[in-house]
Amino acid sequence: MMTLEHLKLLGMRGQALERSTGGTPDITFQEVCDVVGRLPPMANDYARYSFAADDGRRRPLESAILWKLVIDRRDTLPMREVIDVVQRAVADFIFKRVKSENIKMMQQSIYDAAWQLIDDCDYELRCAIRDWNQDVDET
Repeated sequence: MMTLEHLKLLGMRGQALERSTGGTPDITFQEVCDVVGRLPPMANDYARYSFAADDGRRRPLESAILWKLVIDRRDTLPMREVIDVVQRAVADFIFKRVKSENIKMMQQSIYDAAWQLIDDCDYELRCAIRDWNQDVDET
């Protein structure tokens, strides 16, 4: 059975976690890649950044969130502020798992929308793992 903890296998040092006294591991690197490969690009970046500690995926994740927000944008905030709010939402979600209360009123809608997009990525990841586990149980 795969869990979120197995996503650490995607990191370079993660393969040492599965070493044991011999035999084959329960979950292999290829199986984890199979699950992550089924995800949409933004959820893939989220999984690799938050669980596999792949810092190279932070910018693509923030950019994907930013572009989704820019399409539906109806506020008058300068773009630099929007970028800062998205970066803060990503950091708060991944590292604290708690919404910040120190967000300005004009930035709150952007922060909430970014938070929702990240939460959607988390949901897609958990559903992909659940579906993969069900497929394995059926075979």
